[in-house]
Amino acid sequence: MSDGVWLRLVEWLAIWGIIWTGAIWLGRKWGDYSRGMWWAILYFGSATGVVLVGFWEDLAVLLPDWWLLWLMMGGVLIVGSLGALGYGWARRVFVPPRELIWDNPALGLLTLDSRYLLSKTVEIFFQQVMIGLLVVWLHQAGGGLGMISTIGAVVFGLGHVYLIGLRGAVAGLWFVAASVIAGGVFPILILNIPAGLVYTFLIHLSAYIIVGIGCWIIGGRKSES
Repeated sequence: MSDGVWLRLVEWLAIWGIIWTGAIWLGRKWGDYSRGMWWAILYFGSATGVVLVGFWEDLAVLLPDWWLLWLMMGGVLIVGSLGALGYGWARRVFVPPRELIWDNPALGLLTLDSRYLLSKTVEIFFQQVMIGLLVVWLHQAGGGLGMISTIGAVVFGLGHVYLIGLRGAVAGLWFVAASVIAGGVFPILILNIPAGLVYTFLIHLSAYIIVGIGCWIIGGRKSES
């Protein structure tokens, strides 16, 4: 890799590390994303705002028209509403998969809690903005698509390795594998598809909703009521 690519990668990792260090520290005070919903929304919303304002000249190439922002907001409303409806349906129809939840107490997506969905949506938006910034910076520094996808896969895969210890081998490895795939695929969508950043955000959010509901369907059983 060229010096420019290395420099941009180090800059991005520094920003990512600082923001997540703050989130982990505050998380010890606010609790999980359900109990500390408003703190999580405020923190990640503020972090996203700082990144957007501070690096808008770089990110603007990914959102060149205002209609893309409307598309993103509309997509969030649609996906979020469907997610909330899906949560309600699953909680009515299925008995909670208690063993799965007990074995993975830190896996918030299993709770099907609307508070978790709201705070996670803001956090995912922050992640996708940061992914977009990384892709733009590496592209500007002369990185090719293959290189950028590889860096994305490695960075996000390694960034989720700690979940193996926090959430158990099965759940942790699932997150690592999903992160490697997403880290490799998202740059392709961002660089090759108009509004690619918007679509990656909606895909990321939808995956959390689908997996959570799917675990209730597969791991639970139908309610008798």
